Amino acid sequence: MLGILGDGLCPTIVRPCGGGFEILESGLPSKQVVTSDNHTEAFFGVAESDLRQLATNQKTRGKASCCIESFSISLSKRILMPKKAMSVFSCLVLLLGISLAHSAVEYLGEDEDTQGNWKGKYGASGGVIFEAGGVDGQNRPGQDNDQLVDGIVTTYTDGSPNRWNWATDTNDERGLEYVDPQAGDRIGACQYGNGSGTLVIEVDSTDYQVATYHVDWDSVVRAIDVVGFQGNTPPNDPDLQLVNPEYNAGIWLLWHVTGASPFNLQITQQGGANWVISAVMIDDLRAVSSAGKLTTTWGQIKRNLVP
Repeated sequence: MLGILGDGLCPTIVRPCGGGFEILESGLPSKQVVTSDNHTEAFFGVAESDLRQLATNQKTRGKASCCIESFSISLSKRILMPKKAMSVFSCLVLLLGISLAHSAVEYLGEDEDTQGNWKGKYGASGGVIFEAGGVDGQNRPGQDNDQLVDGIVTTYTDGSPNRWNWATDTNDERGLEYVDPQAGDRIGACQYGNGSGTLVIEVDSTDYQVATYHVDWDSVVRAIDVVGFQGNTPPNDPDLQLVNPEYNAGIWLLWHVTGASPFNLQITQQGGANWVISAVMIDDLRAVSSAGKLTTTWGQIKRNLVP
């Protein structure tokens, strides 16, 4: 009996082989597994990071389950199955339902040269410039006045609802270029908060770069700890502590992110009046097909405010 994984257009076909399964034909992964006799139907979605927990709990996140003792995945496309299993195809659901995309965040370093000249350097795949709107210095909390760059960002959640404009339509090189050049030359603006805040960025990609822009526009005493991560718990140590004079001059911080989990940016105030961040830009690192670019319009994006 053969098992089919896929949507019929590009299936993965497997057959029992000794103590395991041999992959006969491999295609794109689907959300459904069906046996040839239509007896088994199961949905799945198990992240690679859950492998160890799966082995411990002896269950999948779908409708089927199996008793796991041990398994391995070889480079020869042969999947070795557990010795004990409730059924052959329930184990197939488990192993072929596992996402092999690795989730990780790697801090790449700083860019002190670009300052506000982000166009052509960052944000090819979307982003946001935090802005209060209105006249200089006016705080209008919330995301309504943020400048949005079309792309693959699907959701962003504020670390703080507060916004501030230091300067609008300025020629200061620290100011970010307007998304719409007809709106002006550059803007010095930010999202700000006290204590610690965490921004959450969800992106329609599993391999991308995050660039965040920080400028201590109106002082030389601010200091912050910054760390990028996935999951619910930030690392114990920050990726860096940003201090002056680099903070005042304007600096970009860069991360490489893989996996489907949202990117979290925790900013912790260590000195000065508050923490500030001016922009988040995304660059997709996946290959883009000739059929068209990978984009989501901002009209489709759900933007979340801090409660």
